[in-house]
Amino acid sequence: MTERLRFITADVFTTAAFGGNPLAVVLDGRGLSDAQMQAVAREFNLSETTFILPPKNSAHTAQVRIFTPAVEIPFAGHPTVGTAWVMAAQGMIPRGEDTRIVFEENVGPVPVSVRWSADQPSFAQFTTAMVPEELPAPPARTELAAMLGLETAEVSAVGAPPMALTCGTPYTCVPLVSTAAVSRAQLDLVRWRATLAAQAAHKVFVFAQTDANSLYARMFAPGEGVAEDPATGSAACAVAGWLAREHNLTQGMRRWTIRQGVDMGRPSEIFIEVEAGQGRITAVRCGGTAVLISEGNIRRPG
Repeated sequence: MTERLRFITADVFTTAAFGGNPLAVVLDGRGLSDAQMQAVAREFNLSETTFILPPKNSAHTAQVRIFTPAVEIPFAGHPTVGTAWVMAAQGMIPRGEDTRIVFEENVGPVPVSVRWSADQPSFAQFTTAMVPEELPAPPARTELAAMLGLETAEVSAVGAPPMALTCGTPYTCVPLVSTAAVSRAQLDLVRWRATLAAQAAHKVFVFAQTDANSLYARMFAPGEGVAEDPATGSAACAVAGWLAREHNLTQGMRRWTIRQGVDMGRPSEIFIEVEAGQGRITAVRCGGTAVLISEGNIRRPG
């Protein structure tokens, strides 16, 4: 058993190095215990670290386990896009005009497509294993505003309300009235502990619509050791449920671009597609680009 693990890091949901959301990908996680994977993720101390394992179903491409510095999570967007990108760049999946693969994540099978340009990946997009599911309603606007250090009037009272939503990872999705309000939001941890910490949707995704097809967003996840995340694909997928209600999407397909990480100095762009039919969402897809940053070996935890 090797004493060192090979890894590659990538910045995801960006075309520029040192933008987007950093991800560490351990290329071969075989033989690692859950505790060892958690120790490696804690050492990298990024929003997420992934471990590539052989698939349980031979029809699939790989099993991908995803860890924050504090916990394993069933599904996340930038780890899915980033892991596919790294595998493509490393020749671990076939190259073609549009390569279709399937990751086994704890939420279930996640189909991913990789587009290519000059034998290098140019865009990766996954389809969520589940469509957005609405959870019990979040606290009132007054409580959410206080938790975010904002005035109640800065939490939008027009259109779709704040919603707790999940596509495998739950979020409290809070629409704000302006990008300035998004930038000013500061999560009060005392109020967060009293308001949301014990809820399934304890991660907080705040956003404002900049036009009919774009959002400006931030995401806070102190319960998972992530004070703020620069790009959150799973939240982008969850908020598709809010967007479908806000824009009365009952039939057809819509696309949105989500800008995140700007206030952290790590600008990101997440592209989502939402399909609906017969009055309900039938599919959510999330995609973007990535840039390889580093590679090396990390000691196997004892």
